[in-house]
Amino acid sequence: MSLAPVTSTPAAEIAAGVTEPSARGIADHVARLIRQGVIADGSRLPTVRATAAALQVGATTVATAWTLLRHERLVRSDGRNGTFVRDLSLPVPEPGLPPELPVRIDLVASAYDV
Repeated sequence: MSLAPVTSTPAAEIAAGVTEPSARGIADHVARLIRQGVIADGSRLPTVRATAAALQVGATTVATAWTLLRHERLVRSDGRNGTFVRDLSLPVPEPGLPPELPVRIDLVASAYDV
């Protein structure tokens, strides 16, 4: 089974259309690009530092924008591997524990059991 190659969106492409260099402005612009299909499902967003340099803003501003996109469930973070556009045709995962990690609560045991 071969996987499709991951495409990366250049920071300059994102920076070109940002009209308000705030975290909300950047997030709104990237969200619009994702919803319009300009940034394809599965694409890797540019690094926070590269995007911050292209926009001439602080890295914290871009990191906050990426967090806003995660809260809107448009992207997912894969740690050091990057931030990726979520496939919008799939159902949105529910927050909480994944199904393979069930929670088990023992209501009978207590600290006094020996």
